Amino acid sequence: MARYGMILDLNTCTGCRACQAACAMENQTPYWDDKFRTHVEDVTRGEFPQVERTLLPHLCMQCDHSPCVEACPTGATYQTPEGIVVVDRDRCIDCRYCIAACPYGARYEYTDADRVKAQAIFGNAPTKTFVDKCTFCEHRLKAGQEPACVATCLAGARIFGDLDDPQSKVAQLVASGKAKPIAPEVGTRPKVYYLADDVKAMSLLPVNVASHGLVHVRENGRMVGSLGLGLVALGALGVFGFARRNASEHFAHVAAEMEAPAAETPEKE
Repeated sequence: MARYGMILDLNTCTGCRACQAACAMENQTPYWDDKFRTHVEDVTRGEFPQVERTLLPHLCMQCDHSPCVEACPTGATYQTPEGIVVVDRDRCIDCRYCIAACPYGARYEYTDADRVKAQAIFGNAPTKTFVDKCTFCEHRLKAGQEPACVATCLAGARIFGDLDDPQSKVAQLVASGKAKPIAPEVGTRPKVYYLADDVKAMSLLPVNVASHGLVHVRENGRMVGSLGLGLVALGALGVFGFARRNASEHFAHVAAEMEAPAAETPEKE
């Protein structure tokens, strides 16, 4: 069975963002609110006249050790046999624990407002709110096609294939050591790798190391991520700058929700 992976070539990416457009149309993502399954960060370093510009494609890293899978209380986020991390919309309760757990900021919430807009633009819309992310266009893979972003990339900066097939270009580049993961110290074992002549460019994608390793405790028969510890760590380290606009508000809201049941539960005699 295939174990899919992707390589993003920073040396050839032109920042045209055709990948974003193709993905948005293929997967009907709420692009009007700047929500994409994949996007290209445009990062500048230095000061004039010594300025460097880096175009950094970014998507779900499809981790073998996925913090989002561990954090999901309903099992809505899970791995397929091919190692692709997907979301079961029917089981997703939109708690956004997975958004908090993802070190790479690769998830977003599909809101009610997005659903209304999607109906007007696409002619159909999801039936409920949920958390969305890249799935390597799993539906296309089942049809023998490449992910939409790969098929659309004009520069060939996205290389896709089976990591377990020694004949695939993806497997060869990873085995050679030329393709490297971002922040391997996080321990998530991502299946998205980067090619870059400038190795420093790979450090430009903010990675929230503190969010990795969120443990679980079982309370009242349900699994809950240790968001309290995450809040303390994130506040202390100040490394959650890459998160979506409502991240801090969400953490406060979730923390209040988690504390309320504990306060209301009477002690056993």
